[in-house]
Formats: sequence, structure tokens, C-alpha cells
Amino acid sequence: MRLAEDSTPLISIILAAQRDYRSLNALRPLWRHLTGAVPQVILFTPPSRLTDLASLADLRVRLLRRTIEIHDARLALRGYVTDEDYQWIQDTLTGRGLAGEQLDAAVEAVWLTAAVTAKHRGTAFTPPSARPAHGGGDLPSEVRWLRLIEHARRSRAAATVLHELDQRMAKRRR
Repeated sequence: MRLAEDSTPLISIILAAQRDYRSLNALRPLWRHLTGAVPQVILFTPPSRLTDLASLADLRVRLLRRTIEIHDARLALRGYVTDEDYQWIQDTLTGRGLAGEQLDAAVEAVWLTAAVTAKHRGTAFTPPSARPAHGGGDLPSEVRWLRLIEHARRSRAAATVLHELDQRMAKRRR
């Protein structure tokens, strides 16, 4: 009986570490995508893929750092997609049947990917107007939101709308 009572905190710690480990690795593709465009948001030497997979040290700190760097990259990229294109993304995805959280995550995924592409192409930065702030009020809800974005980034709907947006932006560049 005494052993079961003493093991409860340990089990909680193990489960929390397991969640942090999964989240840290699930966010790596989004983090790499965004920080590849704005590496100045990376606080310290970025961890290698091997470190993310093999190291269990400081999981919570590394996860917090990753979410902060993603957030900072999102802020730095806002001016690479116009408000008009942002609205077009939202309207187009709404017209394709997305709603609620799935819509919000898909809009975020598309504009972020478009912004990364625009930055790599050397598109001029324009000051963005206020865009809706999405995310969580604490680390678990922020991680959940970012994982939704990463999932949406890989969706067929996002890929299709991103392709259409790229064509739309290319017409303006001519």
C-alpha cells in the first residue's frame, strides 16, 4: 500500500515527461520550417535531431524554448503576407468547408508557409495590421495549438490553397 502511494508522483512525472518528449518531437518540423526563414529567433545553438530523439534532459525547458521560438518566428513573418492575402486564405478555406479550430489552424499553416516562401524569395516586408492572436494561455494549450498548425500544414486542403495563393502572388510579381 505504501509503495502505491509513493509512486503516484513518480507516475505523474513520467507521464508529463512522455508528453513533453512527444510534443517536442512533433513540433520539430514546424520549428525547423519557421526558424529556417528567421534563424535570429533561435536563442541558443539549436539541438540536433539526434539530441531531440535521444536526450531526456530538460524536456520541459526545451519544449518551452521551442514554443517561444515558433511564436517569435510567427511574429517576424507576419509582414510577408498581406492582409488581403490573409483574408483570401481565410475565405477560401472557409469556402472549402473548414470551420472552427481546424479553419484557424489551416489559415495559420497556409499563411506561415506562404510567408516563409515569400521571405526566401526576397519579398519586401510590409508592416502587418493586427491579425487574430491564436494560441494558448499556458504551455499545454500552446503546444496543442502548434501541433494543430503542424497537422494542418501537411493537409491536402492547405497544400491546395497554398498552391493557389502562390499563383495569385506570382501574378502580382509580374
